[in-house]
Amino acid sequence: MCASARLRLGPSGFIIFFNIAEEWKLADKEALELLAFGSGTPIEELKLNPAPQLFTEERMLRISYILGIYKGLHICHGDDLADQWVKLRNQNQLFGGISPLEFMIGGGLDAMHLVRRLIDARCAGN
Repeated sequence: MCASARLRLGPSGFIIFFNIAEEWKLADKEALELLAFGSGTPIEELKLNPAPQLFTEERMLRISYILGIYKGLHICHGDDLADQWVKLRNQNQLFGGISPLEFMIGGGLDAMHLVRRLIDARCAGN
């Protein structure tokens, strides 16, 4: 994604991400970790007025994965389960008994990609 697109989409991407984080009832620390920020990052500033240099290609990709996961879960499941799913312990071989949230936080961008692919496959009936 080019720099001009990141600058144009970054503010709305952060708004969307934090709205999803609220729906998923994420702690501030969990939300920050999903976006690859340190725990000392002032989250209120990110929510209200994120600086343009924060709209890195990796962060925009992370937001894209989260948005796709959120949308897929709401297509495949009822709203209540869709919003709880990321925090539920999961016996799928991919997760090995931990929650998808823990998996994504621990595995970073690659793990988010795998979760997105899993949800997309489930929605496609695979």
